[in-house]
Amino acid sequence: ALRAGFDSIEHGDGFDDGLLGRAAKQGTYWCPTLYVGVYVSHGRGGIWEKLPEIEARAFRRALGRGVKIANGSDVGGFAWTENQAKELELMVKNGMTPMQAIRAATLTAAELLREPANLGSVEPGRLADIVAVAGADPTRDIGALQRISFVMKGGVIYKQ
Repeated sequence: ALRAGFDSIEHGDGFDDGLLGRAAKQGTYWCPTLYVGVYVSHGRGGIWEKLPEIEARAFRRALGRGVKIANGSDVGGFAWTENQAKELELMVKNGMTPMQAIRAATLTAAELLREPANLGSVEPGRLADIVAVAGADPTRDIGALQRISFVMKGGVIYKQ
């Protein structure tokens, strides 16, 4: 995918230093989907049991090499009852600051989608897609984003 010039790599299981360097040099985005790796690894045996640590090591190396990391969930790779914000918690556990993880899910994801003029930040003229949490600061406790108390999409309140 890197040789073909793809804009993004999803999963990226097995990213080694050479591939991470190439991704950084080309400006390729990586959506690591760490949580789905944790979710599917349990009880499978073999390489599956090692998958979360393999992915975590690659993630830490990618941060050090300046790879652009965007949040991705691999929707359907785990039960719909699971909280997709668990991905952000794993990003922080593996080296991002909470603010870097929030940016991966907002501005960096918007850039990957070529929509930074509409998405990814709260500014006049942008789509009003906003979430809020009660009683916690997600820049100090990324787990707070697993407890959303307010949702607005396109300026319409869906949860309050």
